[in-house]
Amino acid sequence: MQICDGSNSSWTGITCENNLVTGINLNLNFISGTIPSELGGLLSLTSLQIYENRISGTIPSSIGQLTNLVVLELYWNLLTGTIPESIGYLTSLQSLKLFTNSLQGTIPTLLGGLTQLTWLDISANSLTGTIPNEIGDLHAIEVMNIGENPYQGVLPTSFGKLTNLKFLAIDGTLLTGSIPTALCNDVALTSLYLQYQDSSNFTCYPNCLSSVPDLFVGSTPVCVYHPSAGIRAGTLTCCISGSIIFIYHPSLCTKSLGVL
Repeated sequence: MQICDGSNSSWTGITCENNLVTGINLNLNFISGTIPSELGGLLSLTSLQIYENRISGTIPSSIGQLTNLVVLELYWNLLTGTIPESIGYLTSLQSLKLFTNSLQGTIPTLLGGLTQLTWLDISANSLTGTIPNEIGDLHAIEVMNIGENPYQGVLPTSFGKLTNLKFLAIDGTLLTGSIPTALCNDVALTSLYLQYQDSSNFTCYPNCLSSVPDLFVGSTPVCVYHPSAGIRAGTLTCCISGSIIFIYHPSLCTKSLGVL
């Protein structure tokens, strides 16, 4: 039952409106145990934040019943299992943060249906497979960190549809191939972090990305500029076997990016 009467509406971390539970905020409480499937019965819930605890077990599929949910933040726990497909039913969701757990499996394609989502962070898990094209349907997304997972394959060209994207991190992966020119369409992009574990198949990336103020591609610095220290080192070239580029303010480097 989700009714909150006058005697329990003051519970720490529990928000009630019109006698219904609308928010759960139990962060940094050293809570252990698992997430009960009965949580899916709190149909008026708009915010579920239980990050930085010791919660283990899986994310119950019943969480997909919380269709009014706007914020779902379960990061820095001990969660295992997969990201349930049912999260794709939470079409009001704006913030989804599941990073630094032990989640496995693939990124659910249904996440592409979360058209209100502005912040997605599922980094530092053990997610595998390829990055689904459907991620490019997150048209409202502004911040996306899906790195530190051993994905394989290539970066989908559908990422070029994320025109509101400001921050993109896909470092610490097993991606191969080249960076798609479609990323040039992401005109709001100010920070881009990509890391290709095997750079033997890596080809040059588009010259347009040289306008991104904070750009990190690969693992070995070639052109580095630290504004605070006033240091600039290296000559920027497009393709270097076995190592790519670490750049701050690329316009300050001695050679601009090009495509072979």
